[in-house]
Amino acid sequence: MSNMRTFKELLAGAKEKVKSSGPMRMAILAPSRSEHIEAAMKAISEGYIKSIFIGRKNDLIRLGSDSGFDIGGSEIVDSAKPAEEAISLATNGKIDLILNGGIPVREIAQAIGKKEDLSLRAELPPILRYLSLPNITS
Repeated sequence: MSNMRTFKELLAGAKEKVKSSGPMRMAILAPSRSEHIEAAMKAISEGYIKSIFIGRKNDLIRLGSDSGFDIGGSEIVDSAKPAEEAISLATNGKIDLILNGGIPVREIAQAIGKKEDLSLRAELPPILRYLSLPNITS
């Protein structure tokens, strides 16, 4: 959909893409706030994404539980270095999007910079920065 002007148009375009190609695989890196979990779970329930939570497993499960969500059904990668893990998954074609969650974008960029094969950098998926957008509904 070109020339999207409203959030509803963006949402309609995303729904159309999911219908044609299925949900995108998104890595959520070390979510640190309940809003990160809530946004991911809403996108999962709407069918937009298949999630892979990356971070310390116990912390992820505890945050999910504290936020009122059971993330046990989602894929969880237990990692002390979520940015590096996500870049590895991305370069192997296992994810389509990266949501920075509790990881600064700078840290993700540094993980990209560590890749020895420079040709792989051009093939990395988009990195989404979590933004709080109040009062937006579908």
